[in-house]
Amino acid sequence: MKCVICSNDCKHNFPSILYCSEACQNEAHDPVKQGIKKNKDGYYYTNADGLIHRKVCKNVHGSYPKEWIVHHVDGNKENNRGSNLIALPCVCHDEIHKVQKNEKRTFTREECEEYKKAFLNENKRMEEEINNLAIKAQEIFDELERRKKPFEKKNYRTYVSEKPPSGKPGLDLPDF
Repeated sequence: MKCVICSNDCKHNFPSILYCSEACQNEAHDPVKQGIKKNKDGYYYTNADGLIHRKVCKNVHGSYPKEWIVHHVDGNKENNRGSNLIALPCVCHDEIHKVQKNEKRTFTREECEEYKKAFLNENKRMEEEINNLAIKAQEIFDELERRKKPFEKKNYRTYVSEKPPSGKPGLDLPDF
C-alpha cells in the first residue's frame, strides 16, 4: 500500500491507515494545507464546505434544520470532534448559554440533550394547544356566521319607517 501524501510504500498492511508515517499524517491534517481558515468569530471554515463544525455535526449526528445552531459542548470553538457537537434550536441554544453564564459552568452533552428534549416537548405541546385554539376559534366563527344568517333575511325597513306620522323621514320616535 502507498502513502497518500508521499507515495512511499507503507510498512503496514492496514487499508484503513493511509499514511506511511506520523509526519505524513500530520501533514495531511494540517489545516492550512486543507484550505481551512478561521472566520472573525473564531470558527473554522473552508470555501468549499462552509463552517467545519456544522459539516462534522451533520456527518456524525445526521441532518438537522438549517436554522438550528451547532453548539460546542465544551465551549471550545476549535474542538470540532463529533462528540463535542450538538445541533440545537436557536432558543434552546441561547437558553443554555444564558444558564451557563449565570451559573458559571459548562454543560455536559447529556445536559444539552435534556435541554433540547425538554424544549422540543414544550414546543410540541404549545403547537398542539395553538391548533386546538385555532379549531375552537373556527367553531365560534362558524357559529356566529350561522346565527347571523336569519337576521340577514329580515327587512330592516320594518324597524325604520319611510314616512313617519310626523312627516319627517327617519325613525318614528316619540317627542319628549
